[in-house]
Amino acid sequence: MMKPVFFLDEHLSPAICDVVAALGEDIQIHSILTYQQGDLRGESDEEVLLFCRKNNFVLVTADLNTIPPLLKDWHDIGNTHAGVVFISNKSIRASDHVRIAKGLVQLARENSARHWSDCVVFLR
Repeated sequence: MMKPVFFLDEHLSPAICDVVAALGEDIQIHSILTYQQGDLRGESDEEVLLFCRKNNFVLVTADLNTIPPLLKDWHDIGNTHAGVVFISNKSIRASDHVRIAKGLVQLARENSARHWSDCVVFLR
């Protein structure tokens, strides 16, 4: 298995990618706001999840309102996804770029052998 490729949704700053790079870690991370000139900006959650599945990107999101019900709907009809990492303001603020970056690096390190398909985790 390979390390996950993380894909930040619109709720998270692309500055997180810069922090990961500054940490010198061999982790791939992209932001929806900058990836492919931001072509996915404004797309529906379903389109973003489909894009992530197609590209084997693990979605990283602070959207705890619309993504969980969509994942349940997908599960109920047999759709798969490439993995989702949730960030809850109860444990890490979405504006805390350094903690999110360090958490993603640690998650990737500890789960490099994980098969991420249909995996859902909360970042700590």
